[in-house]
Amino acid sequence: MENTPNKRKISPTVQHPAARWAFVLVLCAALGVVASYYWRVFYALDVRGISPLAVTGFCVGLAVLAGAAALLLHRVKDFAKRGSACILLCGILFAFANPPLQTPDETDHYLRTYAISMGRFDFDAARGYPMDVDELVAAFPGAWVNAHTSAGVGTDPDTHAEQAYNTAGYALKQYGKDGRVESIWDSFTQYLNWESRDSAADSVTEPISFLILPFLPGALGMALAR
Repeated sequence: MENTPNKRKISPTVQHPAARWAFVLVLCAALGVVASYYWRVFYALDVRGISPLAVTGFCVGLAVLAGAAALLLHRVKDFAKRGSACILLCGILFAFANPPLQTPDETDHYLRTYAISMGRFDFDAARGYPMDVDELVAAFPGAWVNAHTSAGVGTDPDTHAEQAYNTAGYALKQYGKDGRVESIWDSFTQYLNWESRDSAADSVTEPISFLILPFLPGALGMALAR
């Protein structure tokens, strides 16, 4: 028992905090590089003109942030606090990883929440919304991937024979074999620049919904932000 403290000092499982941080962050950075390479190859990002350095930097930065969050959570001993922090971090990640209005029924829920934030607790299918809401719905139609799917006939690069193709299931869309390549970023650009365009999106009206209580927290947040 007298030698226990000395054994603990030289135990290989006990690391200096700085060394632990350095090891984890370097490992996360390496995993970020691997993930960026997979992403670039699988989606042919380099061929489509997307900078390899930008993709790699994004993946490395995200991986390092995840490693830092894990190290900080490791220092939290209370299980309830650790679980709450994990739920909060996962929620934030989901909010940024998923484009707007893409989960099932999110468009209707968003519109109902926005209506309540304006003091509309009843329902009227003839009532509309501000123009920026119209533009948001137009820029991010439900099921973005399916809404931006194209099909056609292309040429096989190996056999040079004609074959049918479609872009279903891919985050990058190309209309026709020589068409413009689009990504979800194009939808963000469309929405952010709506005030500088001459054309306007179609008007959106209230969805059929009478629910109030589930949407009150979001409506309060919208009202405060506005």
